[in-house]
Amino acid sequence: MAGESTPKIKMGSTLCAVLFVFAVCSWNVRGLGSPDTRSERLLKRELLGNDCKRYSMDIVGLQETKCTNQVDIILHNNYRLLIFDQKEQFHGGIGFVISPKLQPFITTFKQISDRVGYIDFCFPLKGGSNKNFRIINSYGLTSLRAQQHPDKLSQFYRDLHNVSSTPSKWEMFHCGDFNSKLGKRTRVDEQLGLEGLIGRHGIGTRNENGEHLLEFMVKEDLTACNTLFDHPSRHKLTWTGEHRTKRNTPIYAQLDYVLCRRRSTVLIKDSRSYGGAELRSDHKPVVTRLMLKNHVLIHKTKKSDSTQFDCSTLYRDKELRQKYQSAIAERLSGKTYPDDPNEKMNELFSDIRACAEETIPLKGKSSKQNFSSDLTVALLVAKKRDQTLKIKSAPSGSDVSGDRREVRMIQNSISKRLVQINNMKADALAEEINNTDDARKMFEASRSLAGIKKSGNIVVNDINNNYCGPDNLQNELIKYAHPITFEKYAEAINESFSGNKYISSIGQGIVTPLQKPAALHHLRAVSGRPNPPVSELGFPTEWEYSDDCDFADEDIEKLKIFLPTVKEILKGWNLQRRNDLTTVDKSIICIQDLIKKTLLESILHKPSSSCLVGEIPS
Repeated sequence: MAGESTPKIKMGSTLCAVLFVFAVCSWNVRGLGSPDTRSERLLKRELLGNDCKRYSMDIVGLQETKCTNQVDIILHNNYRLLIFDQKEQFHGGIGFVISPKLQPFITTFKQISDRVGYIDFCFPLKGGSNKNFRIINSYGLTSLRAQQHPDKLSQFYRDLHNVSSTPSKWEMFHCGDFNSKLGKRTRVDEQLGLEGLIGRHGIGTRNENGEHLLEFMVKEDLTACNTLFDHPSRHKLTWTGEHRTKRNTPIYAQLDYVLCRRRSTVLIKDSRSYGGAELRSDHKPVVTRLMLKNHVLIHKTKKSDSTQFDCSTLYRDKELRQKYQSAIAERLSGKTYPDDPNEKMNELFSDIRACAEETIPLKGKSSKQNFSSDLTVALLVAKKRDQTLKIKSAPSGSDVSGDRREVRMIQNSISKRLVQINNMKADALAEEINNTDDARKMFEASRSLAGIKKSGNIVVNDINNNYCGPDNLQNELIKYAHPITFEKYAEAINESFSGNKYISSIGQGIVTPLQKPAALHHLRAVSGRPNPPVSELGFPTEWEYSDDCDFADEDIEKLKIFLPTVKEILKGWNLQRRNDLTTVDKSIICIQDLIKKTLLESILHKPSSSCLVGEIPS
């Protein structure tokens, strides 16, 4: 059976937040279909819906449904039950249960065989992009049936291989009852480099079906999620059976797995089995919980290649600098800019960029360096690469254990060589500490030896020691521009302060060096200080800041009214120097020297209601 559905993807923040955490589950339900009466079938399906909601399972791969006909219904709690039909036999059958929050994002579901099927999702992310997921459901052959029908076993893994062919940026999860025991990871597995495929918390001993499953995992680079986390044994085991001869002796095994690509393990928050489900089955549901917001750890978005000018030529090449300044002067002279300071600043940046494109060469691409320049390490890495390609190109079924052992030995040699290089560097730093007389060099070597990184300061320069300008505009382009640029730049900033207008580049907190002739004419505008209270005569009633006198000095007419009053006050002040005091005596200074104090504000404004900030001693 195959079907398609077109999702209605909405970029709402609430919807994206809901999708950040969801759970993928594998569950052998041991029958949902025909042998029972209709009421019993409905009861089982309702219990299935209750368990999915109880354990917060969003997408469940069902095995052994025992349904001969296809089923696509909505359960009482709005979970969607999708069961594929069977063509060969009645015992198997697979299907899916999808939670309401994931249903709008289904793109395609398809049945490959009675034992393999998949469903695709397309999730919207906050950045405006989409994330594609493929959930593959599979029901493996039992050990006895696999021995009796090896051709069906081969066909099963061929189907899994074909359905696993997805684009590299897709996330892919296999959930299924593989009837296979991967077992506990052994020392031999670690020597063969399989520690990334099987976690440390597997249970039991690997059987023949487990070998087939492990071979498939190696080819597809898959990891068994429910072997990665340390839980009690009851939360690792997935199947409970009875001994064939001793009926009262139960058997426990780990047969059900959720597999994912090895690079996708950063998405996984937890993976374990749950007991106590209302739906009766000899298998436990295996639930793997994912945190979708960690997807940036897997696929790093490529940075846009913005135009970067080689600004070092501006201070190295005098002729090029003069040519650049002439181009700016010709472009800006006589040009009328908008009244809005933000638009004026943006248009000014566009003009600067256009002049830079005409005169300044672009910066070349820097080549990425290897992690080590040591010749021995480079040779070992090349040898390991060749050996790995040999393993991947080996025919299916061939013995590659010796080649894997060789890869492991090469990796150990690389690690030992890197340790040796680090020890040599440490010895050199220790020798520098002991022999140097320069305290600065000694402390730098000590920090480097201890692995202490210097704390970062406020960044005003980029990695090439260039100022970080607004809108990806290198501020060297402003710094070495024609003086007319500084005038336009300062005008826009002063207009933004005087008119209380917003400039996007200043709002981003970008530090821009200005030449001295174009400095701001009023410090109060950029310092955030309020204007002092003013009386009816226009004089400040408080003198709290040093530039309050500058505020009062702005209107010459008011100063003319102010001057006679100040003269009368100064006549009453004793400004003669006391030479008879040769020692500093706090008591004399406080009592005798400060003979009288006159408050300038109290004479100008009577009665006074403002707070006293400072006093002038006579």
